[in-house]
Amino acid sequence: MALSDQHTVGNLEVTVLRDGDLSFQAPVFPDAPPDEVEGLMLQAGLSNLPSAINAYLIRGSDSVTLVDCGPRDLMGPTAGRLPAALAEAGVAPDDIDRIIVTHLHGDHVAGAIDTHGQAVFKRAELLVHEADESHYSNDLNRARAAEKSRAGFDLARAVMSAYGDRLSVYNNHTDFGAGLTTLPLPGHTPGHSGLRLDSAGESFLLVADIVHCQLLQLPRPEWGVVFDVDPEQARATRERLLDQLATDHTVFSGSHFEDAPLGRIGRGSQGYVFEPL
Repeated sequence: MALSDQHTVGNLEVTVLRDGDLSFQAPVFPDAPPDEVEGLMLQAGLSNLPSAINAYLIRGSDSVTLVDCGPRDLMGPTAGRLPAALAEAGVAPDDIDRIIVTHLHGDHVAGAIDTHGQAVFKRAELLVHEADESHYSNDLNRARAAEKSRAGFDLARAVMSAYGDRLSVYNNHTDFGAGLTTLPLPGHTPGHSGLRLDSAGESFLLVADIVHCQLLQLPRPEWGVVFDVDPEQARATRERLLDQLATDHTVFSGSHFEDAPLGRIGRGSQGYVFEPL
C-alpha cells in the first residue's frame, strides 16, 4: 500500500502521509455501551475498531510544512512509517521548513525526536499551540495527571526542548501564510487544533483528532475517547464540527480516518457518514 497520497488545493500541494494503522478496544470509548459497539462492529463485518495515523505535507511556492510527526516507535510495528512516507513523497527531513503540531499527544509528536531525544528535523521551526505549550509545561498539571499519563507530559516537554529556539507558539487566530490558518478544536487537549487551507478559490480542512474511530464516532458523535483532556468540551467540539462539515460539504481529512485520505461528511440515518472522494 502506498504511504503517500498527493492532492492539490488551489495552488497548494497537500500530501497525506500514512504513518500507520491501529485498532482500538471498546473500553477506549467509555461512553459507548458494549452492546451498541458490538452491533456496529457486526454490521460492518469487523472484529476490531480500526483507526489510522495520518500526517500531512503541505507544499507551497516558498515553504514546505509538515503537520504532525507520528508516534515513531511508540505504537508497535504497524505504525512509525513517517520517514518512509516522506521519502516516498520525495522529501528529506532537512527539506522541512516548519512543523505545525495539532496537539502534543505522543502519536503526533514522538516522531519529531529520535530515541536519544534529538531533533529529527534539523532546520524546521516547531509550532505548538500556546494552550498546549502551557498545559504540558505546567508541573502542577503533570502532578495532577494519572501516573500513566505523566509519560505524555515528559514526551511533550522533550520534544519542545529538542527544538530550543526553533520552538514557536501559535493561537486560535494565527495566519501561517500561504492560505493556512488555525482551526480551533479544543477539548481533546486545551490547544487541540486543525488547519484551514484556502487557495485559489478552493478550501480544505485538516481536522486532527476530532474522530478517533469513524465506525463509532460518526454515527454516535457523543461518544468520547479516554484520551480527551476535557471530555465535555471535546464532545461539543466534535458535534459542532461534524454538523458544520455536513452542512457546507467542505473536503477534509482527519488524523485517524482510515477509509480514505480525503472526503466529505454526510448525514446518515443515525449521526453522520464518511463520503470518500
